[in-house]
Amino acid sequence: MKIIHAGGTVEYYYMAVPASGVMEKYPSCILARPEVFKRPWDSVVRPEEILVPGQKFYVVPKRTVKKLKR
Repeated sequence: MKIIHAGGTVEYYYMAVPASGVMEKYPSCILARPEVFKRPWDSVVRPEEILVPGQKFYVVPKRTVKKLKR
């Protein structure tokens, strides 16, 4: 699984991880699917979801997602 940060930094996970574990590391950000910039209303990952290898997610600041939803 690949987690991409706003600055371009990439984190790799090789096992399934709960989304809440990743979100705890970045409290001022939201974990979202790649289509967050086209469909922000249904791209945000819920904390109870399990993230599996082979997926890609973005760590996006909360204020950016709020702006995209407007």
